[in-house]
Amino acid sequence: MTAPLKISVRCFARLREITGTDQLIWEIPSGATIGEFRGLLEARFPDILRERLPVLIARNGQYAREEDVIESADELACFPPVSGG
Repeated sequence: MTAPLKISVRCFARLREITGTDQLIWEIPSGATIGEFRGLLEARFPDILRERLPVLIARNGQYAREEDVIESADELACFPPVSGG
């Protein structure tokens, strides 16, 4: 069995309020995808689901797809969609 990955997760806007911090260091299963990470995030912080808060996830500064596999050196950023004008 492969050791879990330790990743850095930055949280912005309402997600920072829900998690209580702007950065988490988190262990996830090796080979986890962005979609699996999303499920872990929602399980750990159920207010995300209760508030029906859409969460965008970026991996190393690029929007991530649900099927992208997370690597050990990746930094994830989680934030709600924003609009401006």
